[in-house]
Amino acid sequence: DMNTLGECYRLREEYDNAISWYDKSRQLLTRLQSLHYRDLDLASTLCGLSRVYQSKGNIAEALRVCSEALEVEEQRLPAAHPDIAMCENTLFVSLNVWYLVFDITVCSYDAFGLV
Repeated sequence: DMNTLGECYRLREEYDNAISWYDKSRQLLTRLQSLHYRDLDLASTLCGLSRVYQSKGNIAEALRVCSEALEVEEQRLPAAHPDIAMCENTLFVSLNVWYLVFDITVCSYDAFGLV
C-alpha cells in the first residue's frame, strides 16, 4: 500500500520519496472520499504525511497536515479512539519541535484546546 511505501521511505530518511507516495495516496483517497469509509484512510495518510514533514523539519506543514487528519478523525471516531490519540501525539511532538525551534519555553497543550 502507498502509505507503507511512504513510511518506509521516511524511515530511510528519503523524505521526498515518502512525500511522493503519501501524496499519491492522498490524491486517490480524496477522489474516493464520497465513499465515507475512506475518510479514515485519508486521515491515516495525512497523519503519516505529517510525520514526514516533521522528520524533514517542515514543522509548519506538519502541523497543518496533522490538524487536518485530526479533524477528520474527530468527525468519524469516538473521542477515546486510539487513532485519535496517535494523531494527537504526532501533533504534540510537532508542537514541541515548533516551540524548540522558536525557543519558546512554556508549552501548554491546553492553550490549543488539545487536552
